[in-house]
Amino acid sequence: MTQDRTRSEIRNEGGTVMEISEWKAEIEKEREIKDRFFRSRYPGSPIPFEDRAKFKGLDYFPPDPAYRFELELHEGSRARFPSMG
Repeated sequence: MTQDRTRSEIRNEGGTVMEISEWKAEIEKEREIKDRFFRSRYPGSPIPFEDRAKFKGLDYFPPDPAYRFELELHEGSRARFPSMG
């Protein structure tokens, strides 16, 4: 996503324009889904089972488009696998 500093919009990688308020709402929704997962009965939750009922959620900084950045990812020329032996 890129932010147009003169407007309250950002553009995602597909070129779709999104209001910053929509972007922030999407981040908040993703955070709630993560917190709900942490409270769930799913065995993959990092919260100990006995603590899940009182888990209120993670502490987050408010979404701020000024702290966003973009970068290109490039696959390395040769895959390296660690030796376990």
